Amino acid sequence: MVALAAGQHLLSTLCCVQSLLHDPNVNSPANNEAARLYREHRREYDKKVAAVVQETWLEDEDDEVDENVKDDDEVESRRGVDSMLASVS
Repeated sequence: MVALAAGQHLLSTLCCVQSLLHDPNVNSPANNEAARLYREHRREYDKKVAAVVQETWLEDEDDEVDENVKDDDEVESRRGVDSMLASVS
């Protein structure tokens, strides 16, 4: 029963976020500049949002590389493990 309640809470939260993204309340904004841009220059707003999302994706990819590979010795160590696993299979 607890899992169902948690799932319902998550679904409800995601629906609220989706609603806010689709139809933001520009009369009571958290970000005044974004609200003004949304109201007055919607195409420019959409382009800026797309650019920020793209930049965030690229930063996330860079972070994953940084977290996964610390230095050259670790890269060589991983290559050795990969070749051992390949020879076993």
